[in-house]
Amino acid sequence: MSGGRLREWAGAATLTPPGYPGDLVPLRHAEFFACHSYPGGDPERLAVIARLLTLWTTDDDVSERWGIEEEHAQAVLGVLRGTRSPRNDYLREWSSVGTALRDGGMSEEWLRLLFADLETWYRSARYPERGRRETRDQYWRRRLDGTGAVPWLDLLEYVHERELTPAQRNAEQVRNAYTFAAQDYVLAFNDPTSVERDAEEQVPNLCTLTASERSIPPAEAVAELAREHLRLVRRPSCG
Repeated sequence: MSGGRLREWAGAATLTPPGYPGDLVPLRHAEFFACHSYPGGDPERLAVIARLLTLWTTDDDVSERWGIEEEHAQAVLGVLRGTRSPRNDYLREWSSVGTALRDGGMSEEWLRLLFADLETWYRSARYPERGRRETRDQYWRRRLDGTGAVPWLDLLEYVHERELTPAQRNAEQVRNAYTFAAQDYVLAFNDPTSVERDAEEQVPNLCTLTASERSIPPAEAVAELAREHLRLVRRPSCG
């Protein structure tokens, strides 16, 4: 599916769950994110990932503002796994993504792994971010499950049609890579670039929590996270 065909799909598909306000705007041009994340990947598989990303970011917006209800999470996971029938047009889009993933020649073990990792993300998204009160350490531990980095790495195997063996997946370097991807997302990408937006939305952010708990200006907190990220990158276990 080319970028044009993907945008045609996005223009015709139902990309928001029923019952939510009209200002819940789906991600556009998801194919750019997919191609940037998986350069050299199979175009058809990149299109499946782009469709998944479009729907997933909508649920991420829902989780931030209201939290994701358990029934909705189980409905999404059920149609992805093929164990439930979609009850609305939005879930039918998720179902088509699930069908493409299940028909993609990946092993049952890999499919179980991906869907379990997505379930972990949905579990972390049960309660709204807006207005949440927690310590820096509480936020850090919870946020690592909520970045989506783990399923994003799982999809590397799908897009290149090359699965890791159980021994490879359990190797220390691979486990460290999964952990680092989540840490890197929070420290270097998401939180430092969304301080003002998160403050306006009353959403927790590692920068503002660091500034508050350490009694330092927000700019110094951002610099502290940059230093923490640099220490993380330089650790031998990340190589």
